[in-house]
Amino acid sequence: MNNDDKYLIKRGEIYFYRRKVPLKLVDVIGKKINRITLKTKDINIAKKRRDLVASADTEYWQQLLSGNDPDSAEAQYERLLLRAASLSIKYVEAEHMANQFDLSELIGRVKMLESALTKRDKIAQATIIGALKRPEHSVSKMFDLYFDKIMFQIVSDKSPNQLKRWKLTHERTLKNFIEAIGDINVTNIDRTIALEYRDYFENRIFGDENKILPSSANKELGNMAVVYKRYNNYIGKDFGRNPFADLKFKPELPKKRKPFSIAHLQKLLSNPELTANLNKDARQIFFATVETGMRRIEICNILPKNIVINAPHPHIIIEPRQRDDKDKFQIKAYSSQRIIPLFGVSLEAFKQLKNNPNNRYIGNENSYSATANKYFRENDLFEHPDQVINSLRHSFKDRMIEAKIDAQLRNIFMGHAQDTPDYGDGGELKFRYNTLKK
Repeated sequence: MNNDDKYLIKRGEIYFYRRKVPLKLVDVIGKKINRITLKTKDINIAKKRRDLVASADTEYWQQLLSGNDPDSAEAQYERLLLRAASLSIKYVEAEHMANQFDLSELIGRVKMLESALTKRDKIAQATIIGALKRPEHSVSKMFDLYFDKIMFQIVSDKSPNQLKRWKLTHERTLKNFIEAIGDINVTNIDRTIALEYRDYFENRIFGDENKILPSSANKELGNMAVVYKRYNNYIGKDFGRNPFADLKFKPELPKKRKPFSIAHLQKLLSNPELTANLNKDARQIFFATVETGMRRIEICNILPKNIVINAPHPHIIIEPRQRDDKDKFQIKAYSSQRIIPLFGVSLEAFKQLKNNPNNRYIGNENSYSATANKYFRENDLFEHPDQVINSLRHSFKDRMIEAKIDAQLRNIFMGHAQDTPDYGDGGELKFRYNTLKK
């Protein structure tokens, strides 16, 4: 709306917001027109304030028309925050005004209140005097707010499957907390409660029931620390030191996944009958990984336009797709953006992927992993018990090391962050192609 003059009128040099109240709500609201001064001569400032007031009106009216409860504590509080922004004031609860305002600020509020009383603007009156306290959310009730408002912009670039996994992860975190502590208000969480939550995981780590690895417990503690921080920042509460800080356990030594040996990989490639009974879609992804070392999520979410076949040096382009794109996709990190040359079995596999938009694993990399791992285990195609299909990616890195490819270029191909300052992009595509193909 910001680029038009909708709901804006000018009286003298000052801009006003003027909007008709829906006919069905005239008797409920008590007026036909909502008219508010925007207190500015600047059209750009007027538009920004207009947007805030219009948003508050639209939300309030829609709630009334839909029969929802517009007078819930949370809905009322949100309306007052929006109105405070439109009035260019900070919303301060009544009990805190004496401590936060000097005499001139208090007098200013009184004058604003007199104006609001004259206009019979009840929302403005409540906003000016800080009539409502900030609503508190229990852990179970907080998630919708956390997802819909607090984290909306951050998660809006995720693909549907990425978003589903993100939600499941955070729902599990909150469920664990409720199981351990109870469904308390988030603002009541302190260090004592956080320590009690840590004890819950300590009992699971060292006990005999519902066991959990230290690294998994650390993820849950870390997730809760982030949720607590973002929630309190959003509602404007100064919480000081995060109660979940420095509570992590010493993690177990991570398992080192053994890569496919070059000899075993050659055996798999030179004997196609070994993978012949793996379904066609999974075989395409498996062979696409061999000469690219791509993460399975990257292959399963690549678009045909990013598979460049008809070029002097065929290649694939790995890049994020923002919320405006139809097929959103969030990459792991900035360093994950890269261009990888294509040749050998991976070139042939990507030719098939480009022409197979109905591959069953598009957007569903976990299903691919489960299928491929099951097939390789049942057919004794892993060299070691702790190998998984992702060992193919580790194999790609080892083969680059044996080929004496520069460490910086290896990191670029793998999508890893550099340990040293990044002064280049790895050279031209022709150089990358010739380097990787050797």
